[in-house]
Amino acid sequence: MAGQGIDPLQIVYLVLLGFTLSTVAGLRAFLPLLALGLFVRTGAVQLAPGSGWEWVASDTALIVLTLAVVFELLVDKVPALDHLQDAWLTAVKPVAGFILTAVPVSRIDPILAVVLGLVAGATAATAVHLTKGSTRLASTALTFGLANPALSFLEDLVALIATLLAWLVPVVIGVVAIYFALLAVRALIARWRGEGGKPAVPL
Repeated sequence: MAGQGIDPLQIVYLVLLGFTLSTVAGLRAFLPLLALGLFVRTGAVQLAPGSGWEWVASDTALIVLTLAVVFELLVDKVPALDHLQDAWLTAVKPVAGFILTAVPVSRIDPILAVVLGLVAGATAATAVHLTKGSTRLASTALTFGLANPALSFLEDLVALIATLLAWLVPVVIGVVAIYFALLAVRALIARWRGEGGKPAVPL
């Protein structure tokens, strides 16, 4: 087992760090990936030998992710283009969520990393992304997109603060991330029930 000898508190740290970053990926796909690469590069997050995830901290990955972060942040400030970006990121963010959870947890156990990456990481990123997209569509309908840049800056701030807190106080922000991820999932289920012809009752 890869995580043999790891302190239990370190296990909690790695799981909550991964889940929090996955939740943040629902707002910004590439910012938490860049942060994770930097965490690994600086040694704040250590990988199990031969885990296969070393590429996340490579020079190429960090350069590409930096450019992707800049591109995502800028495009998200332009009404109409933000919806197009949300559309193609619907396929990217679940993958980002999987990676963000799987990489830290892989030090504990590779099988656990895959399971949590798929069940928790990808789900959290997708739920937050779809909820964020619905909010942005509502903003466009109500304000003709004029409020979208302000919402985008707010999302940037939340994503940045949550990413930093995931490293500094993972337990606190991890609990908050779980709470908001569950809210996002609940909102999506309620919406699906309403649009599917079933009563949109509270869960």
